[in-house]
Amino acid sequence: MCRKLIYFVLVLAFCLISSAHAANIIWVSDWYDERVDGVADDFAWIDFLEAHGYTVDNQPAPGSGNGYWRTLDNNKIAALNAADLVIISKNSNSGDYASDATEITQWNGITAPLMLLSAHFTRSTRWQWINSTAMMEDGSTPTLEAVLPQHPIFNNVNLNIQNRIDVYDQSVGSGVVSFNSVTDVGSGTLIAKPAGQNWTIIAEWEAGVPFYAATSETPAGKRLFFTCGTREYVAGNFGRGEFNLTEEGKKIFLNAIEYMLGNLRRLKALEAEYQRLEQIVTEQALDNLTLKELLAKAHGSPMSQAEAGIIPQIQAAHSMD
Repeated sequence: MCRKLIYFVLVLAFCLISSAHAANIIWVSDWYDERVDGVADDFAWIDFLEAHGYTVDNQPAPGSGNGYWRTLDNNKIAALNAADLVIISKNSNSGDYASDATEITQWNGITAPLMLLSAHFTRSTRWQWINSTAMMEDGSTPTLEAVLPQHPIFNNVNLNIQNRIDVYDQSVGSGVVSFNSVTDVGSGTLIAKPAGQNWTIIAEWEAGVPFYAATSETPAGKRLFFTCGTREYVAGNFGRGEFNLTEEGKKIFLNAIEYMLGNLRRLKALEAEYQRLEQIVTEQALDNLTLKELLAKAHGSPMSQAEAGIIPQIQAAHSMD
């Protein structure tokens, strides 16, 4: 009986995960149309996210290159804080989001998890995530090398024996990506860099710790930087922040979103939970617990309201006590 119960505990857990997947994402874009085709250059990112079940709030810009989020007020800050995740598009101009110290602190003070796709924002003259202004503006599309291959964002990614993978599609737009040409991310953690280069591709910072020793700027929520989206070239009508990920790059991007939402961490915690459930059944020879009792035994505390709410559905479907 208890072995069967363990199976339904897994069902319960994945029900909780799937309910978290339909997350609300605010997409911060300046709606640049460098391709001059009447469509913002980064719209393919929105289509991709919506195709994977996310709800995306992409506020229209008053005009091309003049994003809705450029000037914050109390209502906009409240909306950003209420989002499950905020993503800053490469289709943006960093200087317009760092006009003074107050604006910089406002953005770093957003409590929601925030993903940044543009290297320019991270500089010490902008949001002060990295203590450097050094950039490789035209960094082409180098192969990614995982510095932390065990990181959850590489789940199911086909890294080679050198922990490398091609994540950028050079055939899109200008075929060029911009990078911070340093790997020192201060109090953060470097996750990936280009193979053969000391530049940053992916890094993260925890909430509540200044980005580096020489700044007082401190993230109020979790932060992740993943440089992607094409560099613009107006002369050639190459778009700003076009969707330029390979199939493996798309996996990393989706993993990064789930990681920032807490779902990949939750999955790892659930794996440990499953092992504990099996150990409880084996060591204590429990054979007559109800689903509710088994969950409470595993947790060592009363179940959450969400867990308790799903149990009757599982019981009704499977005629379990």
